[in-house]
Amino acid sequence: MKRWLLWIGLALTLTGCATPRFEISVSYIPPQTEAGLACIAACSEQLAQCQTACAEQFESCRLEVEPDVQSAFQEALERYELQRQQYLSEVRFYEINRALNWNFGYRRGCYHPYWSCYHPCYDGFWGWGYYGYWERPPIPPAAPNLDRIREEIIAQRCHSQCDCQSAYEQCYRNCGGQIIREERCVANCPGNNAP
Repeated sequence: MKRWLLWIGLALTLTGCATPRFEISVSYIPPQTEAGLACIAACSEQLAQCQTACAEQFESCRLEVEPDVQSAFQEALERYELQRQQYLSEVRFYEINRALNWNFGYRRGCYHPYWSCYHPCYDGFWGWGYYGYWERPPIPPAAPNLDRIREEIIAQRCHSQCDCQSAYEQCYRNCGGQIIREERCVANCPGNNAP
């Protein structure tokens, strides 16, 4: 069975490696007149201004959400402390249960098919075991991460995309320039389409 799974995994891997990979290339062809070139220069200036304003807006938003970030972090810390206390309680119960072999809350004297007699066993909250195979210990809760919380809130409320590129391309075309997009195979290309 394991050998079949290995062959299937290998086949899927080779199939994935052989899949062609494409990229879209963009070519900008400027107009041939001086007026058109001056127009495109103005488009480039507008693009730079748009990108600067977008970055400033994003930074302003990031600073505005900081109090909410701190509040969310404090709430996460409180939840974590409750979960940690619960975890410590479960660890104490787990250690006592193991030390005294109580198997509290589990069925005792369960029959195991590989032996002809009864053995202590349990199939409770964390799993089952017998002859030293104890239930899995409690899993500690993950501590909150301030940076992760900040990133999540910023991703929800602040946007770094201001569509500056689309406005620039429209301006470029209005000035008489051409924008050509083409899809090119860059890896695992079939036939004569290899770069």
